[in-house]
Amino acid sequence: MATIPTRSSLPREIWLMVLILWTEPLCATVIDPFVNAFIRESRITGGDETKTGYYNGIIESVFYIGESLSVVLCARLSDRYGRRPILLVGLFGLSISILPFGSTPHFYVIVISRFFQGCFNGSLGIAKTVLNEVTDEGNRESAFRAIPLIWTFGAVVGCVYCLGFYAARAEK
Repeated sequence: MATIPTRSSLPREIWLMVLILWTEPLCATVIDPFVNAFIRESRITGGDETKTGYYNGIIESVFYIGESLSVVLCARLSDRYGRRPILLVGLFGLSISILPFGSTPHFYVIVISRFFQGCFNGSLGIAKTVLNEVTDEGNRESAFRAIPLIWTFGAVVGCVYCLGFYAARAEK
């Protein structure tokens, strides 16, 4: 007869993992409200509005390309050097790589910035591994059940934050 694990409270280390898991949707969606306007302002389309979606797709997709290329490397590095250093480098690199995004009018700088944002977000798999390691059978289900909620919250906050920033910029 299988025993049912007793519920236990979530460890406090989980909040750092929540923050790290929150960075992916936040960084992925923060550009959504203004990326089309940026593409028009950068003049990469040569005035052809029909090309805006094409360049939007490039900017949006390089984030996930960078993330998918770096996830295995981050996992191997975390096995060799430990989880904490790789997670901290990922957060630091993400915060640095997002800076050029709002401060340059050049399309190619934005593409490179988005690619590196994705690369530094490759540590998400490590965050989920740590989540598994710091929980037990009694609370693991609750911790992993929160991941979609964290993603949704980050996506909403990313768009709302950007809308406020873009609205303030448009008023100037």
